[in-house]
Amino acid sequence: MRRSATNRPDRDPACTRGPCAHVKLPSDTIDRLLDSWPVARLATTGPAGPHIVPVVFARLADVLWSPIDGKPKRGGQLMRVMNVLQQPRAALLIDEWDSDWSLLWWLRIDVVASVATPITLPITPPITTPRAADRDADAAAAVAALEAKYPQYQHVPVLGEPPTLLRLAIENTQSWCASAAAISSIGPQHRGTVLASIRDY
Repeated sequence: MRRSATNRPDRDPACTRGPCAHVKLPSDTIDRLLDSWPVARLATTGPAGPHIVPVVFARLADVLWSPIDGKPKRGGQLMRVMNVLQQPRAALLIDEWDSDWSLLWWLRIDVVASVATPITLPITPPITTPRAADRDADAAAAVAALEAKYPQYQHVPVLGEPPTLLRLAIENTQSWCASAAAISSIGPQHRGTVLASIRDY
């Protein structure tokens, strides 16, 4: 059984005092970021080369879920979806910029991505196969988590048409922080500031 990505020993030691370089965020901070940070940059690759786009996400255990939601989109299948169908290995970056460089930090999450296309949301009988039931149950839980995390989904559909989610299974994480002050700066006040700025993601 794969160990939880949030309990890997390569996350430590954390920066615990004074300015320091090339140190990692502590496990509890990583867990907090994965649970509550509002936006990440998703990097995928495909025939046209690398593709990076900001995305919203919700975490369920060791999986991050990112919707192709109801905000206006260009026509056709999105590049991130086409890339994941061809190359499932991808990464997300969560970071914070500040003019005070002692407050800088970043977290990279390496994932194996797949495209989930739930049959029914919410789940209603009949469901034809156990596999379909599991798929829809996971998708329904992901949608509920996204709705709970983002109040914007009171006005924007979580899923567009056709219903599509990216399932991002966490393989590994890498992180860096500039100082203990950088870790202390990661808190609810930052989440609220960033959350107000993600309407176009």
